Amino acid sequence: MPRKPNYKMADDFPLVLHRCDFSHLALGSSAENLWHLQRHLEGKWERLALKASQIRNQIESLGVECVVRVGDVREFEKIGLKKWPKRGGGGESATLGEDTEGVLWAAALDNLKDKGYFVEPEKDQAVHTQLAKRQVGLSYEEKVGNMKGKRRERYEECQAKGKGVDDKAFYSAKQSAGSLSK
Repeated sequence: MPRKPNYKMADDFPLVLHRCDFSHLALGSSAENLWHLQRHLEGKWERLALKASQIRNQIESLGVECVVRVGDVREFEKIGLKKWPKRGGGGESATLGEDTEGVLWAAALDNLKDKGYFVEPEKDQAVHTQLAKRQVGLSYEEKVGNMKGKRRERYEECQAKGKGVDDKAFYSAKQSAGSLSK
């Protein structure tokens, strides 16, 4: 492709890099650096654990503070749950009562779970676009063509200096000198 496709960076949240080894390097750590790193990681863990506890509390509060009509639960089961597949279940569920009665959300949710419906976390639904069909950035030639002023002058100076240089000979000399890995 003559131009780089535009794309969003992937979310780093679910990625876990536990260890990265470089066998040819011997890295040492100072006690002070490790102390600061430990403090940083402990603080980060504490903030995330607190946030997780707050969200768990919100989830639990839904069950004991929110009341829903039994008729709404039954209607939701008939019409609204069609887009969520069942996972097993389908057994007998507790009787919720008359359609006009109110029931705590926890009881309604237990009833739906007994029937095989499970609440699964929402996930971002990214729409995939093939690389060849994505918008693209400027090509090298377009970037060079857009250069103006001192930047353009420096570019032309570098181009003039580079004329006549044999790339293969240059890289062979660098490789034999040890500045490029073989």
